[in-house]
Amino acid sequence: MAYVVEKADEAILPASFSFVGAAWNASPGALGDITFVRGIVQALATPLSGILGDRLDRTYVIAGGALLWGVMTIAMGLANTAGQVFFFFFF
Repeated sequence: MAYVVEKADEAILPASFSFVGAAWNASPGALGDITFVRGIVQALATPLSGILGDRLDRTYVIAGGALLWGVMTIAMGLANTAGQVFFFFFF
């Protein structure tokens, strides 16, 4: 399931760059930076979720990840600039 979502994200994001860039007043370079930072955050979160899945009940880890994903989706929807997006990634 995660693989399907990841591949869908990779396919949809480039097609929506012009719309997202216009909404966030971001250049193509800034959008590339946002994509890069998203990948870094994902690479850092994946081992953490694995460690938590070994030590805690996996149901709670999945529920926490889904909750965080939902909160971040709302935050990205409320963002007006690329700077706010970077802030939300590291918050």
